Amino acid sequence: MLEINRPQILLLAAAIAGGALIWGCAPQVQESERYKPSESLLEILTDYQRHLDDDTYRFATFKDITGQNIYKATLVRLKNYERLYPNKFAPIVAYSRAKAYEKLHDYEAAVASYQQIIGTGNELEPKAKKGLRISRDFIGANAMGRTDGSVPRTLKAFDRRLRALGRLIQAHKGTSYEYLARELEEQAAVERVDFLEANRNQIDNGTELTIVEYNRTIKRHEESKNVYRHILRLGNFFEKQAREYVSRHDPEGLSFSMGDFKSYADSAMGLYAMVASKDGIIEKAEAQGLANSLRAYITKVRNLHR
Repeated sequence: MLEINRPQILLLAAAIAGGALIWGCAPQVQESERYKPSESLLEILTDYQRHLDDDTYRFATFKDITGQNIYKATLVRLKNYERLYPNKFAPIVAYSRAKAYEKLHDYEAAVASYQQIIGTGNELEPKAKKGLRISRDFIGANAMGRTDGSVPRTLKAFDRRLRALGRLIQAHKGTSYEYLARELEEQAAVERVDFLEANRNQIDNGTELTIVEYNRTIKRHEESKNVYRHILRLGNFFEKQAREYVSRHDPEGLSFSMGDFKSYADSAMGLYAMVASKDGIIEKAEAQGLANSLRAYITKVRNLHR
């Protein structure tokens, strides 16, 4: 979590008390700025600091009072603050910005912000050096093994990337960086599934392997806030199989098997129903809509098959 020590807090508080950080004592601003909300650096950072250690892997990102992602909103507010008060508390602003970039997985931008503190002699410099090193580790692990090569080489590259991210998870166990590493690992797993699905016809038993990989991702990330998204994606894959079966076998023809069709459709419906039964999740309405759409499709196919 971003820590601004007591002397810094007192310095900021004194500045606010003396009017240095409020709009009334700022230089003349343009007419368009006059109606923007007044805020000090402490006002900007108060809620933000409370949520720097949030487990964003398991729980939804906190939204500020306007309903915006707290990390995105803080970046905008810090940018506005810098524009109004150039060089005011620059190390604190740069450090806060770097931590927000980390939470948004923009590690290149985090590195750039940390570098603004290095060499200043500010007491935040040791923390900035640590953050710089970790952000570079994240960049390296997440880029590891990326390739535009053949299907087997690309799958092996995904495996290297997942192993590297797994090492980051273990290295930062019990810290907020663990959550960030888990999010990246989850994203890499999703990309691997997408790649398998897109290339399944080039792989022996490609469809079966894709289903196995979907299930592996769901199991591996069952504690993730995104687990129901993964379940719906698997449901969509089964629905795609059902529709592809209908494309290959005319329901009004003799080659069509209602049992084969329903094996795919029922698998999809079961997954949709599972998510639709969960209260308090953002995916509930989507699952209900997908189930209704599939139900109508099944009815149409059944009527054609008679």
